[in-house]
Amino acid sequence: MWKWVQKLSVLAAIFLLAIVVSACNKENASGKVNIEFFQNKPEAKGSFDKLIAQFNQEHPGIEVTQVNPPVAETCY
Repeated sequence: MWKWVQKLSVLAAIFLLAIVVSACNKENASGKVNIEFFQNKPEAKGSFDKLIAQFNQEHPGIEVTQVNPPVAETCY
């Protein structure tokens, strides 16, 4: 009986993983995948902007945008 439970658990885990992965894929009408990169360190914004610009240039089918609130407490 434990083997049956183990198989069912593995199947449920794979199913949940598939749901999570499919939820991460955000395509817009142009066919591009949009990814929002959230970070709350204002001192790192410039560095991440450069990295994101380089990534977006090298991967035309993916567009990364940075979400950077001015103060971390704005999430409350």
